[in-house]
Amino acid sequence: MTSLNRPQALKTNINALNNSTSSARTTFEENTEVEPILSLDTEVWGILNQIDSDNLVYYSAIRSSNTSIDIKTYDNDFITLESFSVTIPENTNHVEVLNHYSEGFFEEDAKEFMVYVHYFDEEIMGPEGQISEIIIVDETGNTIQEVPGQAAWAKTDAQGNKKLITYVNGEDQAIATSFNLTDFSVEEEYFIDGDLINYFAGVPFNFYNIEGEEKIVVAHYESIFLDNATLEVYPDNHLILKILDLDFQEEKSITLDIQPNEEPEEFVIPMADFGRFYKDSRYDISKEYFDSSNDFKIVYGLEFYHMMADTEWNTYRVAKEDGTILHDLDKEIIKVNPDMTEIEGFDNQLGFLLGENGEATQLGFFDIESWEMVKTFNADYNDDLLSDNFNRIPFEDSYHYVIGLGEPDMIDGDAYGVINEYDIDGDLVERHQFFIPDDAILFQPILTSAFLAPNVFTNENDDLYFSYVYLQDAEDGSKFYNLVFAKDSENILHEFRGDTEKGPISGADLILKTDGEFHDKLAIIYEATSNTFLTDFYKLPFDADLGTDDFSKVDLKLYPNPTVDFINIQANSIVQKANIYNLNGQIVKTEKLDNTQSTIDVSNLSKGMYIVSLHFENGTTQNIKVIKE
Repeated sequence: MTSLNRPQALKTNINALNNSTSSARTTFEENTEVEPILSLDTEVWGILNQIDSDNLVYYSAIRSSNTSIDIKTYDNDFITLESFSVTIPENTNHVEVLNHYSEGFFEEDAKEFMVYVHYFDEEIMGPEGQISEIIIVDETGNTIQEVPGQAAWAKTDAQGNKKLITYVNGEDQAIATSFNLTDFSVEEEYFIDGDLINYFAGVPFNFYNIEGEEKIVVAHYESIFLDNATLEVYPDNHLILKILDLDFQEEKSITLDIQPNEEPEEFVIPMADFGRFYKDSRYDISKEYFDSSNDFKIVYGLEFYHMMADTEWNTYRVAKEDGTILHDLDKEIIKVNPDMTEIEGFDNQLGFLLGENGEATQLGFFDIESWEMVKTFNADYNDDLLSDNFNRIPFEDSYHYVIGLGEPDMIDGDAYGVINEYDIDGDLVERHQFFIPDDAILFQPILTSAFLAPNVFTNENDDLYFSYVYLQDAEDGSKFYNLVFAKDSENILHEFRGDTEKGPISGADLILKTDGEFHDKLAIIYEATSNTFLTDFYKLPFDADLGTDDFSKVDLKLYPNPTVDFINIQANSIVQKANIYNLNGQIVKTEKLDNTQSTIDVSNLSKGMYIVSLHFENGTTQNIKVIKE
């Protein structure tokens, strides 16, 4: 969603410590039988999108000297694909790999990457000497071309013409440039007055798929927003959206009202916001959502900043292309959870931390397409202090809310971190309790949609496993995180310690397979030195011996695959039931079978990939990937 085309980086999923962790370590042998499939000691690790396909490539990068950065790429099994060094200017103060991996886009038979560097012209002092550059290289590190830019994209227009488009946000203006790939001469330039994007809280330049074609959307103010001398916001301003083709030709211009519903109090600045509403761009500008008309509908908002209190909050609106406002969410939204689990048959949601005067007072669960706040929980709910870690999970033909608590339960002198599970009406269903040691000073559940999905950590598909970290005091005064995967306090799947020789745990994330189908690896990130991180990668699920393609437990046939209408199952052991999951981990169909030969009707399922989870009378479970055509 970002306009700067950066790779998908590992998310830590762990809040930062208030004070740094001491380097002194206590030796502790991890109580886990799993071994990492790879350990990387590097500065940066992430995922690159391969253009013109849905495939992904893992990569690592480390600056090996003042004049070079070493880059490696890996396949899904972490076999090295490419390993090369890129020469960079000696006085480079920032370098990073862009989200680009191509084959033959710039040069025939070459595998190509793009690297951004920022450095200073040694002969020009001050900000005027700053240079931002994109270096295009092949898989040997040889430079194909260098062009000015802070970001770059390789694009193919509707006529099949290849283009390199760069973007630079300068002090006086932002410039988008299109290059001819024959000789890298400038074909077109598009300028945005810098005064019109000052104090703009959104994304001023981005790419969108609009009615089946890729377009550019430019966002900026209609006129200067703020008097820098008096800090007065100029009245009667608007947000302007322009839809351009890949030749920078304007196809449509949309003018949107950005006046607050009420006059802000003194020292509060209401800035326009566009392009940051959801975890992807589907709702930003579309025709299919919010009403049945063929008009464009735009989701945008205002970001309020209180200069004296140093607090900020957001409101959101939906408007048609003629500026008519369809919906207005005029609540003080202090924080947004964009990663609410998508559940088939229900509206996509955002989770909000709602407040007054900068103080959080409620959790809000908001249905996007119906534009309705369907449930709120007071921060102090039924004598429980709720935290800002929350999500929802599928449950039968509905869903439940899961919310971490800000205070532990005390039982017979022992402390337990708590995740409450509520039904759709807000009634408590279950209080999930997890033992934490006496010297633990923080409990934080990881309630992202990926970590909550079934079939990730174990093949026990009917059981919900939670992930959480707790912060612990060491004898030397340092603090460290421990990461736990557990069903409850009695059923701990694995614990990864932060007081081992590997160093303190600084984060954890789930990694998609390189075909983009589902998460099949866990990354545990350790702070190795002040500049590098050690990342251990583990194969998922942890009990992978009962994995998706292992039929050693039961002689099993499932056909046809791919299928259109039916799945036939033949086994030498009784199949008690079958659960069918989509790739978001939601159960879309359950069948009680109690037979060795069965047929399941899947004709009503949408096209795509599913996991068929078969539960056998002998107690084993087997998962098979099935494609529905």
